[in-house]
Amino acid sequence: MALSKTAAKEEISKLVEKFQKWKNEGKVQKWKEEETIQYLILPLFEALGWDVKDPDEVDYQSHIQAKNFPNARILFSR
Repeated sequence: MALSKTAAKEEISKLVEKFQKWKNEGKVQKWKEEETIQYLILPLFEALGWDVKDPDEVDYQSHIQAKNFPNARILFSR
């Protein structure tokens, strides 16, 4: 279920505050890709109204054939 615009802004603001805290604590610098996806990208997508558990909306472990590395992508076919 999508959040209202106000609720989405609040969620994004909380996420930014958490990120700044983690960055100041030195945690972000140690993150690998999976932590970045789990703690930052997917919560951001959720706050923007995307269903991150629906592979028709968000596919975050696809491999780009030319680069052959995992990547997050939003699917605009909904």
